[in-house]
Amino acid sequence: MLRLTFSLLAAYVVATPAAAQIDGLEREPINYKTATAENAITALQRRINDRQVKCTHPADHVIDG
Repeated sequence: MLRLTFSLLAAYVVATPAAAQIDGLEREPINYKTATAENAITALQRRINDRQVKCTHPADHVIDG
């Protein structure tokens, strides 16, 4: 019984700060849910969508998606 109590207490102590950290992701300056992604990947995707760049690999190396 003591082992179970200790295990539950340890799980609570570990999980509580993690939950607080996740909650902080939605506040300034991060705002992950509402922030617009702006990085090299999104810039490349925008250029691909606008047909400014083209894949030069053989067709058998391209993944359709």
